[in-house]
Amino acid sequence: EVACSPLPVLQQLAAELPARHEGVRRAQAFYQQACLRYRQPVPSTESSMMQAFGALRTVLSETSTGYTLHLGNSSTVRVASRIFESGDFPIFANRGTNGIEGSLSTAVGYALKMWGPSIVVLGDLSFFYDANALWNTHLPPNLRILLLNNHGGGIFHQLPGLADSPAMGEFISAGKQPFTAEGLARTFNLGYHCVESTEAFVPAMRQWLQAEGRAQLLEVALPPCL
Repeated sequence: EVACSPLPVLQQLAAELPARHEGVRRAQAFYQQACLRYRQPVPSTESSMMQAFGALRTVLSETSTGYTLHLGNSSTVRVASRIFESGDFPIFANRGTNGIEGSLSTAVGYALKMWGPSIVVLGDLSFFYDANALWNTHLPPNLRILLLNNHGGGIFHQLPGLADSPAMGEFISAGKQPFTAEGLARTFNLGYHCVESTEAFVPAMRQWLQAEGRAQLLEVALPPCL
């Protein structure tokens, strides 16, 4: 078994496969697409998420405890793919429609049978949509929720044509929604902490990951996606 990043593998396949082989055309296409993807600048709506994910990677690299990582849809998947190397540890994600994918419910259920931390990272739209997953008197203490709250769906600002819709701000992206998770955490007996400054990301995540006794929710307050 050889562990490495995707780009060198695709590059080698494209160079070594016989030119007449169907696989070489596919490998070349995937390699070109991957290169374009990694050259693209990070959208401004996701740059703050990059800092949060970078802090998470730092904290996870310090622990030897087996853990799994669950991702919500959209921004969390795109940003995580720039931060984490595939194959380092299990990463799960549900594919849904506009954030309606039950990623929080999945992480809760998984944590019930998981022996290490079951970590779910998701945005505010996915979190609030699936908050009923926390209405459970048997929430496992190894559940860790990292809520990246930028008060709306940033992906919708990147899709052509939506900016022209009068429903964009209030109904499509839910821009400037004022909610936080503090009340829900109190209702469902979750350990809760909110962090705003990038300097506090790493120490807050260390405390969140190491806390014992009950499930923990760390809310990262990010700049609005608008």
